[in-house]
Amino acid sequence: MPSFMTEYINDAFVLKICIGCIILQITLIFILFLFYLKNMFSRLLKQYVLEKYEYYIMEAALGKVDKTSPLFRTAPFIRKILRIIIINKIMSVGGDARKGLIELYKDLGFDRYDEKLLRSRKWYHRLSAVTSLTITKSEILKNSACLILKDRNLSVRVSVIKAISVLNLKENISEIIKCMETLPDWVNERIIPLLMRIEKIPYDEVMKIFNSSPARVKRYIAPLLFDTDREQALWDLTNNFNEYDFETQISIVKSIYKIDSIDKIIGFAETIMNSDKWELKSQLTKSLGMIKDEKALPFLIKGLDDKNWFVRYNSAVSIASFGEKGLEMLAEFAGSKSGFKSDISKYILDLSRYGFLNEEMRV
Repeated sequence: MPSFMTEYINDAFVLKICIGCIILQITLIFILFLFYLKNMFSRLLKQYVLEKYEYYIMEAALGKVDKTSPLFRTAPFIRKILRIIIINKIMSVGGDARKGLIELYKDLGFDRYDEKLLRSRKWYHRLSAVTSLTITKSEILKNSACLILKDRNLSVRVSVIKAISVLNLKENISEIIKCMETLPDWVNERIIPLLMRIEKIPYDEVMKIFNSSPARVKRYIAPLLFDTDREQALWDLTNNFNEYDFETQISIVKSIYKIDSIDKIIGFAETIMNSDKWELKSQLTKSLGMIKDEKALPFLIKGLDDKNWFVRYNSAVSIASFGEKGLEMLAEFAGSKSGFKSDISKYILDLSRYGFLNEEMRV
């Protein structure tokens, strides 16, 4: 083949590639432009719906709306936008206005639409439905909570747990505990504060759930027991302390600070401080400092001589939390040249002197 033919073929191939790249770029730009038009049209439509129907929505907030209102004669695609607008309005108002808007939301059938969304294959539809039903405090969510707790999506399960807390559904506590067995630890740590908001649950019921729960869930229920009945929880959990797994033991010691007097835990504190588990001792010295009872000082002073740095550190920070008296004690120990006790006391005093010491520094 002549050389000029080879050059012609190569040039034609390069030209085709260039044309292909240009067509691809134009196609991508066109697709992006379509997305832009869609979003712009969506925003304009929402603005139009808001301006046209806001007056009638606010009438509903005042309890002046009836079935003849234009709100009840809208097209399906307009109703979907109205649903979002009304939900946002419900979240922004309170009192009778909120009740009026919730009533409007239900009269328009949006709660039944949310019920259908709960069965959607798309997780974000189910999440949206749970959020809306929580805001409107719908009976649909109360009846479906147990089923939603088994949802395959983590965000949906956590959302319904928040809803149970908001709606104060005490009857669903046991289902939440079962659900916690399948959740990662970082989620469980955030669930317990939600459970604590639920109106007081009988202690015996919580204890029954605690005893029947697996080890990895017990550690999260222990604080709930202290919040329900701290005196009884202290008795039950400390008497059976050695029967629990290590993480549950840590959780129990961490909850000790909720006890109002050191007299009730002297025996337990002595047992922990004489053990060889530095994690328990470190957590105990932290909890004792939070109780703010001077009877805890002997245990904290003993912790200053512990062979573990974390125990010594938390003991010194807890002593410093007693104010001037605590700092004077640390100053005395710092000048005693007694090894561990002297070194950690100097360290904490230096932090205090330069303003770096606070109670959140316990580790």
